[in-house]
Amino acid sequence: MDRWDMVLWAAAAGFCVLALVRLMLRRRNQMYEEVQKQLIEQRKQKEKAELEASLKRKTF
Repeated sequence: MDRWDMVLWAAAAGFCVLALVRLMLRRRNQMYEEVQKQLIEQRKQKEKAELEASLKRKTF
């Protein structure tokens, strides 16, 4: 291999690494948003259950 082959391989490897990092960061952000939505939904359900329980205690 001559110098230009090495330069092209290095450029291709660098491009692949950058593309992979971008994909991983995008997926990490998607997963973070999904987990945040799930936590918010769980908190809403917990608050609703606590409110219903407190209303039942007050009516009896």
